[in-house]
Amino acid sequence: MPFRVTKEHVQQPYTRLRAISHNHKKGPDMRNQQRTQAFLLGSLLVTSCTGQMGDAPGAGETGTGHSGGPGSTGPGGPPSTTDPSIVLPPVPMPVACQTPAAGPSPLRRLTRVEYLNTLRDLLGPAVTADVAITPDATSLGFDNSASIQSVSQLLAEQYESTAITVAAAAVATLPAVLKCDVVAMGEDVCARKFIADFGLRAFRRPVTPAESTRMFTLYSARKVKQGFAGAIETLLQGMLMAPQLLYRVELANPATRAGVFEKLTSYEMATRLSYFLWATMPDQALFTAAAANQLDTPAQIAVQVGRMLGDARARTPVGHFYEQWLNLAGLDGIGKDPKLYPAFKPALPDLWKRETAAFVDDLIFKGDAKLKTLFLADYTFANKSLADFYQLKGPTSETQFDRVATDANHLGLLTQAGFLAQYANPDQSSPVRRGVFVREEVLGFDLPPPPNDMDIKAPMFTPGVSTRERFAMHSTLPVCAGCHRLIDPIGLAFENFDAIGKFRTMDQGKLVDVSAELTGTDVDGAFAGALELSRRLARSERVAASLVTKWFRFAQGRLETPQDACALETLKGQMKATGGDLKLLIVALTQTQVFLNKTGGAL
Repeated sequence: MPFRVTKEHVQQPYTRLRAISHNHKKGPDMRNQQRTQAFLLGSLLVTSCTGQMGDAPGAGETGTGHSGGPGSTGPGGPPSTTDPSIVLPPVPMPVACQTPAAGPSPLRRLTRVEYLNTLRDLLGPAVTADVAITPDATSLGFDNSASIQSVSQLLAEQYESTAITVAAAAVATLPAVLKCDVVAMGEDVCARKFIADFGLRAFRRPVTPAESTRMFTLYSARKVKQGFAGAIETLLQGMLMAPQLLYRVELANPATRAGVFEKLTSYEMATRLSYFLWATMPDQALFTAAAANQLDTPAQIAVQVGRMLGDARARTPVGHFYEQWLNLAGLDGIGKDPKLYPAFKPALPDLWKRETAAFVDDLIFKGDAKLKTLFLADYTFANKSLADFYQLKGPTSETQFDRVATDANHLGLLTQAGFLAQYANPDQSSPVRRGVFVREEVLGFDLPPPPNDMDIKAPMFTPGVSTRERFAMHSTLPVCAGCHRLIDPIGLAFENFDAIGKFRTMDQGKLVDVSAELTGTDVDGAFAGALELSRRLARSERVAASLVTKWFRFAQGRLETPQDACALETLKGQMKATGGDLKLLIVALTQTQVFLNKTGGAL
């Protein structure tokens, strides 16, 4: 009977990996966690338990972690670099940096996007084109939060079926997979070469001697029953199901485990960089740098960051961040009342998503990358149909999105129809939903949830009664007023835009009133309309700090802790010093002690 790696091989190793990764106290909630399961291919992680996994030349050198390096401004401060494309201005050392501390470094599973990209880069798009994996759950607004990355029964089964299918497809073109002349070198030599070469790329660090021995023993046993190709298929299937591929395992350098910061091996740093900046496995340049132990200092890492941000692959995770921050997936399947909004067409939501994605991509990678421009850009991106929706001239193609100047009623992200239509109801605009997004996601406030016994619904649409008039009840009901005085005035500033994002001056036969007020922020005061709101948000330090926090969560895969104050305060200082440069914020994240090291503490 052919050897088959089962889904249990994926589910149980997570618990054992958490046990050997000494900074975790308990594993996640998983099915079958109580059962004892055999490790993949006869327990490939035996040597990992000794703390030797990933040791590279030079990785065993003693040290206390990335505690500075040339140009460092302190324990949490990013160093200056000689690469003019990524020079970070020096910032004063925050008080929080005087005592070394940082939050935990949780064990992280590859997300769906990361897993699919990794398979593609390992074996090519032709072999992996039809792989289907269930989407990840989200927490803190993102799908890469370690605290919820359990492996469900369905996901384990998908990993199993993917490994079987992809391994069979890959072995169908065996010479391309082996990259070894079997006739000249012999089958066993090529098998050992495959274990070393493919294992390095799949596990993102050199295969240990114990792992190599176990895999070659398995290969030899399967070769007797299945022949050479069948044995290679078994090895490939096993490596595609291995925890070392599915999880970003970090054991750090054993010599540095006595302090707050544990120095990552160069291979572990290569993996951190590649999945943060590219959402996929390291490329050959990173592997080469790791083998030479040239991912050991902040300056070395900064050089790689500059190179990687100049690569097209960087657009995937950056786009993914903004897609999730703005919840563009909420536009999928969105509907509007056709009688009230005849201009709404089923194709529009997808065009709105593409508009925002193209706008953000251009801003970060071609534009000035400034926070101010995010909110105040006098341009957007559209094809002909979307330009017609906005009543703008220029684009003539239906397939290509071109940059187009906006009219006097539109500036930046918050006047794009994707935001306005998503945060509205099918039959009316929604000051509450728009106000909540700005208050929570842009300004970074945590609003309390509504009472459990409250029937939450928008005031009933009534012909002849404006939105402002219908929502006035929120400020008169004591149970509602506390929160809605913070929310509704912001949302009412958007009333010049209806439920599909069309500009209007009249609402139910009455002149739209967009007078509003901000309270509790660093840009408080009375104002009128979405454009003036955007101008205030563009100069708000609180907005900049909120985006810093969200990028930190995205980069680290977890919620910030009080111990992360040094990194967060340093990043906020960088945002201010760079004039709100969102691209340099990404660079600065990779220069914090939290990113440069593995840190202790439970999830």
